[in-house]
Amino acid sequence: RELEAERTRLHERLRQEVELRQRTEEDLGRLVRPQHERNAKRLWRLAQDPALWILKQSLTKNVAFEVDQLRKGAELLKVHRRTNKCEARDVAVCPEKMQLRWGRTSCCQQRAVSSWPRILDLYGVIQIYYGSMARCSSLYPELPPWRCFSLYTTCRTYDFCCPDEETVQCFVLGLSRLCFWASGGLPTRARFRSAKGWCKLNSYCFNEQVSLCRLFCQAVERVVAQRRQAAERVVAQCSQEPFLSDRPTELRNAAGEHEGAPSFPEQPMSSRVIPLRPEETVSEVVRRFHTPMI
Repeated sequence: RELEAERTRLHERLRQEVELRQRTEEDLGRLVRPQHERNAKRLWRLAQDPALWILKQSLTKNVAFEVDQLRKGAELLKVHRRTNKCEARDVAVCPEKMQLRWGRTSCCQQRAVSSWPRILDLYGVIQIYYGSMARCSSLYPELPPWRCFSLYTTCRTYDFCCPDEETVQCFVLGLSRLCFWASGGLPTRARFRSAKGWCKLNSYCFNEQVSLCRLFCQAVERVVAQRRQAAERVVAQCSQEPFLSDRPTELRNAAGEHEGAPSFPEQPMSSRVIPLRPEETVSEVVRRFHTPMI
């Protein structure tokens, strides 16, 4: 009976040690990981040639490829001003003359771009709207809103829907650079990708009739439930063994740490040694997490 009681006591202590170390490593990982990522990026930048680094930064803001694609043109869906019909049109941009030109596909195949029947002077554009509330996506809910954009002038709007995400990126980026005075423009790829991501989130929330805050809460709840189940499996597996054992790998997997996260030295569970940052003392860790040392 004494051995059984001792065995039960050791199993209970093992369970507490596993949970405590798991929580501590999760907290330390969250605190240390951003600093490690910043240090890695800083070292990578310092190792680069300064001239090459400046060239790469310039290329990230260069939209010459998108403007060239605008000059070649593409087939887009255009909403008619009066009838609200959505029809396919060949659309192209002439950057030299600051003109947006479009026409029926059949009549534009045999014509030069300069002789297309419809022309919009880009100097008259006062706003570029991209996203869910574009007129094209509002009239036709089946069209993906992250592929729709509208051009506003003082007289009317011009509404288009692109066949794919690459085409809409070329048109929105190119027109934002050409019409730099217009409000709502997205002149960089980073801002466009950010707007596209938020547009997809808002569209999903609208279709599912759920708020954006509730959507994030559900995602957090799913992640917490998955990590809790993984931790319970590790604890159950450890409690079935008669002696204390070292399981740093399973603990890291249960904590949900991905590859590339800061690694900690593998130490026995029974030693109860918490990994520290180089500039941190043990008393600071105890005071920060309010967990007594056993």
